[in-house]
Amino acid sequence: MVIDWTPVTATFGAEVRGLDLDATLSEEQRRALSELWRDRGLLLFRDAPLTPEAQVALTEVFGAAEIHPAREAWVEGFPQLTHIRFTPEQRERTTIYDVNGAELANWQPWHIDTIYTTKVDRGGILHAVEVPSKGADTGFIDRAMLYDLMPDALRERAEGKRVLYRLNPIASANPFYPPGAARLIHRPPHIEALQARIASDFPIVSHPVFFIHPDSGRRTLNVTAMHAIGMENMDPVEGDALLRELVLFSLTTGERYFHHWRGHDTVIWDNWRFLHSAEGTPTHITRRLRRSGVIGDYGEGRTVTQAHAAEKVMAMP
Repeated sequence: MVIDWTPVTATFGAEVRGLDLDATLSEEQRRALSELWRDRGLLLFRDAPLTPEAQVALTEVFGAAEIHPAREAWVEGFPQLTHIRFTPEQRERTTIYDVNGAELANWQPWHIDTIYTTKVDRGGILHAVEVPSKGADTGFIDRAMLYDLMPDALRERAEGKRVLYRLNPIASANPFYPPGAARLIHRPPHIEALQARIASDFPIVSHPVFFIHPDSGRRTLNVTAMHAIGMENMDPVEGDALLRELVLFSLTTGERYFHHWRGHDTVIWDNWRFLHSAEGTPTHITRRLRRSGVIGDYGEGRTVTQAHAAEKVMAMP
């Protein structure tokens, strides 16, 4: 057997065993990993140390490695990699939220990576460099399963519709999530610099509510509240109500997996198939991960130039 694996859940995910990710993988191993990922959607490697060079090489098993548009977070010497990190000493350089009374660094609600671009990342890779013994989990929801579970009436109302997105790096500043307790406490300088570039570097884009996944042929719900600013070519009141309904459905339906990190874990997920979330790091502990992305273009994203779209842009906090 080229790849030894066991299911993560009954319907998706595979924990892969016995591979040295810091070593050069054979062509047979690379092909088997790619096929397994396309089938199960999420790969998990436990206790698999990974240098930055090896993470770039692993990313390229699944496609070309993305140069992330948020250059403020690049790993030095590796523009294909970005830092997701926090130590108590880094508080002034980190986005901090109050979430249900807890101070959390780098918290992110359910989202789709790079949905604010026309070419949404094909996949994402996270490698744990240093993680706490508890907390700061990462969650995953299968959006193909969400489509299958959607009530017919909601599916019919959403058929053919598109959602408008624009980068918004403040995760708590979004009107389409159900009312919650997340509140921004601290916005660091690099986020302020990123916000200053939004008007010039991040145009409004739109993506369809549903699309057919090119690997599986399954119809997939393609909606996230994060970065969403409204529905394209719909009455604002009606469109906002539909978008909120789709978001609420996605957050209250279907199977989900929360990954509890251990040192040197690596998780690779299909960004065209999953929503994912970051529960955030308590501000008294240290957590360091590296992220890379697989470039993709499912062919459905487009830049929006209509005048009405500009009216939907939220004021950044």
